[in-house]
Formats: sequence, C-alpha cells, structure tokens
Amino acid sequence: MKDLGFLSYSIDSVGCRQSTSSNKYQIFNKVKSIRNNYVGNKKSILPSVVDTIIENIPDKGSLYDVFGGSGVVSLSLAKMGYNIYYNDILASSVLSVLNYSLPYVSRNVSIFFELLNETDDIYYHISDKFKDCFSPDEILKIERYFSNIIRRWGHPDGGNSDAIYWWAFLQGYLIYISFRGGRLNNNQVLSSYKFRKENKDIPDLFAKNRVIKHFKHFNKTFLGEPNGLNIQCSNLSFDCIEYPGNIDAVYIDPPYGDTLSNYGYMYSFFEEIYNSSSFNDITEANPGFSYFLSTKTYTEDISRVFDSVSKIPVIIFSYNNSGYVSLDEICEIIKLIGYKCEVKCFDYRYKYRENWGRGMDMSEYLIIATR
Repeated sequence: MKDLGFLSYSIDSVGCRQSTSSNKYQIFNKVKSIRNNYVGNKKSILPSVVDTIIENIPDKGSLYDVFGGSGVVSLSLAKMGYNIYYNDILASSVLSVLNYSLPYVSRNVSIFFELLNETDDIYYHISDKFKDCFSPDEILKIERYFSNIIRRWGHPDGGNSDAIYWWAFLQGYLIYISFRGGRLNNNQVLSSYKFRKENKDIPDLFAKNRVIKHFKHFNKTFLGEPNGLNIQCSNLSFDCIEYPGNIDAVYIDPPYGDTLSNYGYMYSFFEEIYNSSSFNDITEANPGFSYFLSTKTYTEDISRVFDSVSKIPVIIFSYNNSGYVSLDEICEIIKLIGYKCEVKCFDYRYKYRENWGRGMDMSEYLIIATR
C-alpha cells in the first residue's frame, strides 16, 4: 500500500528489479523523456545525482527523497530496483510521480474527449485569477474534465488508477503545452491565453492532433511496466515526515530561496484544482509552504531540515551557486549535527527559456554527509 497522506494505491506485485549497470542509461533516457516542464534542472545532471546516491547506499537499499519535485531521481532509482520513499509538499507533483510508477494499462484517447465534453453538473471551477490562461471554451472544457473524472471514478485520492491516469494526463498536458515559467510571468508557470496564442501559436489548446500526439508520447514514458515500481509516496511538509527505520539515506534538494523558488505558488493552479480549494486556504492549512522564502529565515529553515534527518546514516544534499546561503554555511550546519562532509561539483548549462540561446553556466553541488 502506498501511503500518500491523501492518496493510497495498492500494487499487488512489485517488480522491475533491473541491473543498475546494463540498463541504467536507458532508464535515464526514458525518465528524461517525461514531459514535465518543472522549474529546476535535475534532468541535466540526473546521471551524476543518481550515481552519487548509488555510491553511498547499499545495493537495492532504501532512499527517502524529501523534496521529490518532478520525481526524476526517485523514478530512476526505483526503476533500478531501489526502495524509494518519495515526498513532496505539492499534491500535483505526487500525483504525477504516482501515475508514472503504476503498472501501465492501455487506454483509448477517445475517453479524454469524452471527459472534456460530457455536460452534467460541474463540480470544479477555475478561479478568476487563472481565467486569463484560457479561452472561455477551454475553461468550460477543463471544468467539465475534472468534474467528469470525479463522476466516473471518484477523486484520485481514492486510489482509482483511471482517475489518477486521466488527472495526471491533463495536468501534464497543460504544463507542457502552456508552460511559460514564473520569472517573467507573475510567478506562475502557465502562460496567459494571449501569450500562448501570439507566441506559441496555440490558439486551440485541445486541437485533436495535438492531444493525440501528446497522448502517444505520454504512454511511452511509463516507468512502472509491467508490475509497478517500489515507490511509497507522501504529500507532507518535510517537518511532518516520520522516517522508517530502514532508511539508508535521504536525498535533500530543497528550494534554494526567494519567490522564484516558491513552487507552491508557481503551480497553484494545479494545487487549487486538485484540492478544490483556494491556494490561500491550502497554505494556511500547511505552514510548510512558508519555508525557504525569506533570507532572514533561510538558514533557520535549512537547519530545521537537517535536524529532522539527523538519525539517518547518510545525507545527500543538493545545492547550487544561486542559493540564499553559501556552500560553506551549509557544510557548517551539517557538521553541527555530527556529520562530516564531502562536496562534489557538477557544471551544467541551465536554459530556462527557449530564447536564452546557450543558456546560463551553473554549478550544482552534492554534499555527501556521513557519520
């Protein structure tokens, strides 16, 4: 049983115990092909991150991915046969990772169009602050779609695989087709309808050919065939996690600071839809959304993270040169709880926007903390 706090799903048999050597790069390539336009760039250094983790835990050992995000690290390791605990404070992220970890079942794209167009009572309504992201017809179809999922299969938190699949499909499709990113977009990831129409040349979000093309790609990227992956998922603030006794290591890749790392707000459209609640209400119910946003409290927040994992044998901490505090400060915090640090540096090019040319040269640091 997968304990997600709000989601549960049973997988009767767990398989895919594959060789970490012969199939590793095929796995990386498949994970990288997932269309999850997530703010961040772990796909660029995925092999380096995963190899570092493998070097520091037992063969087929257990890892807790505390700030799991897009899930590329967790999915890769689970596909290689490791026992993975994935967590993220965003329900939309957890849903996506759960979907990709389930056994693949063939489905017909015609169901997608049925969900868009069935016209019974609508349970879900897009809030006014997101209505400029879509045309009036698109708004109606999106509201129908999620309402019809509830009508047919119930909410995905009930564990129905069809509800999870179709919810994750539209969520991923909207992010992929309409992604713009937060830095020049009022800290939101979805472009406005006007921008999408004029700059992306996508006036009709649900054009049949576009949907079918994405549907085919989506179905090729499942990691869980044939029996599902051994990932236990949770939707918690890091300070609410209760770590099992069998954890060999934790991987920590927290927000690096400021509103540009406020992923909850950036993806608030999807959080509001999933929770059928305003983002203000969501954040009031979970104070974890307030961490890592202020320079005044960032060091304190990071210290709180390390205190919460101080009984885990190995801590692997990801950080880059854009963070609020220095690498030396991070290492000093780790040493205060009794660990010694080894630092690895990986250079990569960060291309946040298509028109960024070659992109920005960045450095990612992996701190390996051991007793």
